[in-house]
Amino acid sequence: MTDQDHISTILDGDALRHDLTAIALDKQRDDLTKRRDVLAVLKAAQDHSRAVARERLEQGGDGRKIAQLICELQDVIIHVLYDY
Repeated sequence: MTDQDHISTILDGDALRHDLTAIALDKQRDDLTKRRDVLAVLKAAQDHSRAVARERLEQGGDGRKIAQLICELQDVIIHVLYDY
């Protein structure tokens, strides 16, 4: 796996976790607003991850490795959501 393939170069799980924690701790937001904001952050992370994977596939990348990358990126998102 090259540096370019490393998960953290595409999706920073710690930063994502930090963003969700900030939303959770924000006393100015009601629960519905927090849920919407969390969903928006997670959707943006997923969209970005899929866009990177799609770009790599279109550039002739190994489909099997890209599928594995998508799975690993989704795992990061699921772990962050679970921690939330």
